[in-house]
Amino acid sequence: MKNTREWLKMVGEVRYFDDRTIVVRFRESMEVVSTLPVVSPSGLSSGPIDTVVFREVSEEDVCCDLLGYYRKAVEEVGVERALVVLTSASLKQKFKHFHIEEGGTDIYMTVSLTPASCLESRVYKPISIGTINIVVATNTSLTHNAMVDLLRAIVEAKTLASVESLLYCGSRASGTISDSVSVLRPVSLEGVVLFAGISTDIGNAVARVVHEQIVSESVSRDLSRKLSDVVGVDIDTLGRLFSKIYEMYPIDNLSSSEVTSFALKRLKRTLSDPNVWSLLIAARELDLHGISGSIPGLSRSEFLADSKRLVADEILGMSLAAYLAGVNGIMTMYWVERLKEEGLLEHQDLGIFEDDVVSALLAFMIVDSIRELGYGET
Repeated sequence: MKNTREWLKMVGEVRYFDDRTIVVRFRESMEVVSTLPVVSPSGLSSGPIDTVVFREVSEEDVCCDLLGYYRKAVEEVGVERALVVLTSASLKQKFKHFHIEEGGTDIYMTVSLTPASCLESRVYKPISIGTINIVVATNTSLTHNAMVDLLRAIVEAKTLASVESLLYCGSRASGTISDSVSVLRPVSLEGVVLFAGISTDIGNAVARVVHEQIVSESVSRDLSRKLSDVVGVDIDTLGRLFSKIYEMYPIDNLSSSEVTSFALKRLKRTLSDPNVWSLLIAARELDLHGISGSIPGLSRSEFLADSKRLVADEILGMSLAAYLAGVNGIMTMYWVERLKEEGLLEHQDLGIFEDDVVSALLAFMIVDSIRELGYGET
C-alpha cells in the first residue's frame, strides 16, 4: 500500500470545468468497477480511466439521447474516456469531497434525496439522472472482486442511510431513482486484498462516510419536507386541511387566513418537540412494516384492507392527540376522522397509521386555535 505522500501523487486535481461541470483528474490510470458505463467521444468504451466528470443536468438535457450526452461531455473535457456522473442536484451546493486515511481513499459524492425509489414505486423510463452519486478512489491493493465487494459495502451504506432517512415512497426506500456507485484504484497496484466489505477496515471507513453524509442531508431538510417524508403531507397541505375544517365551523369575526396562519405558526413550534416526531416516525415505521407484511399476526393483504382487527393505528393517533391537547384533543381527533371518512378531508389516502397521526395534528391545531383565539378552555 502506498503512503499518503504517494497517494497525493495519484490524485491530481478537482476543478470546475464550467458552472455545471466538475472534473476529477487522476495522475495514474485507474481500474474501475461502476454502475455507470465508461464512455469515449465515439461511444461506449472499456478499460482504465483517468477522469471522472460530474455534470449538473436537467431532465430535458438528457431526455432523448443519453449516450450522446455522455459522449459530448467526454469530448468537451478533452479526454480519451471517462465516467460521466449526472445529477439533478446543484453541484455548488451538493458536491462533496472527503479523504480518509484507510487505504489513502478519496470519496466524491453528490447527495440529494428526491425522487425516492422503492419496490412499490412506478418504474421510471428512461432512468437518466442520478441524485445520490458516490465515487470512491482508493490506493488499497484491491483485487477485482474486492473492488466489487467495496461497491457492495457502499450500496449497503447508502441503503441503510436512505432507510433511516424515511424517504417517502410506496414502501421502504432504498435510495433515489438512479443512484450510481463507482470504485477506482490505480492500475499499477497489484491486487492482493481479497475482500473490502462493510466489516473490513476500508469498507467500514468508506461506508461510515457515505452513511453519515446521506443522513446529514436528510437531517438538514426543511421542516415541511421532513414532515412530508415522514407522514406524507407537508405544512402547506396541513394548512389547507385545517382551513377547510375552519371554513365549515368558523370562530366569529376571525377570517380563515388569520386563523390558519396562527395555527401553522403554533404547529411549527410544536414540531420542535422530539416526542411528537417519535410518534410520527412510529406511524410511518408501522405503515412500512404493514406494507411489507412483517407485522406478526397480520398479513399484508389484511393490512392493506385496513383490517378491523387492527386498532393500534387509532391508539397511536389518540396518544399523539392526548399528548398535544389532552382529552379535548382525543375527542376532536375522532371528529376529524369522521370528516375524513365522509370524504370532506383528503388525507384518507395516506398510510393506515399515518392518516391517524395527521388527524391528531389537525385536532391539536383546532383545539389550540379555539383555546387561544376563540372561546377559552373547551
